[in-house]
Amino acid sequence: MKMGKRFKFSGFILLMGIIVISFNGCNLVKRTVGVRKSMKDGENIVTRVVNSQEDWKFMEIRLTGKADEDGNKIGFMGTVKMERDKQIYVLLRSNLGIEVARVYATRDSVWMISRILGITEKGDWKLIAGKVGYPVDFYAMQGILVQGLFTSAGDQVKDLVENLVVKSNKEDLRLVSNANMELEGKGIKYFNEFVLSRETFMIQDSKIRDIKGQWIADVKYMYSPQNVIKKIELKGIDSERNFAVDVNVIKREIKDNLEINFDKF
Repeated sequence: MKMGKRFKFSGFILLMGIIVISFNGCNLVKRTVGVRKSMKDGENIVTRVVNSQEDWKFMEIRLTGKADEDGNKIGFMGTVKMERDKQIYVLLRSNLGIEVARVYATRDSVWMISRILGITEKGDWKLIAGKVGYPVDFYAMQGILVQGLFTSAGDQVKDLVENLVVKSNKEDLRLVSNANMELEGKGIKYFNEFVLSRETFMIQDSKIRDIKGQWIADVKYMYSPQNVIKKIELKGIDSERNFAVDVNVIKREIKDNLEINFDKF
């Protein structure tokens, strides 16, 4: 399958099942407008969401999935190893067992290797954001993988309370970032939006929008009746192509310790 230069980079990130980010040039989504609640109310909601999630230091995830760009489909399976707020390692293989990609990320830097796609990349998050087209960072990557809240300031409760505002109506409950992120040199601002379950306070949907309310990426989470994550759907659209990733979570383990090895270059 012939892949263009853009797919070779953006598709690589799609294959990780971590981030689907691009500019949406045609589909407008009306921004939800609700009553702004006090910070005290916001703090209660944020705390409930954080408390609904498992406490962890090390986590290992085994997954399968498929990426689709304008009908070009690629199946994959993979392993994700994480040390909370410090490092993330992703290894992806084709369904035949051939290595597709390796990614190692810290709060400051990202290394990406794919012999199949001809990629050897190393850079900070500003470089990655420039290539992807959205000011993505370590906390966004980690948050999507663990179905957690995140902002550009981090993922600690204090950071979240200061950067997220509660908005609600009769249909849903949402947390929206009140500090807009800007892609350096592009002059475009973005914000995060999280749709919550009113019963469990677990995150059902994470959206990334531009300041006009236009969605750029949409991440949906499907849980089992026991509220265990089973599937993650990521979708993005730009003026050139449509792309999507479906990730099935086969196993997720919280561990006391985990060896993470990556040969940097």
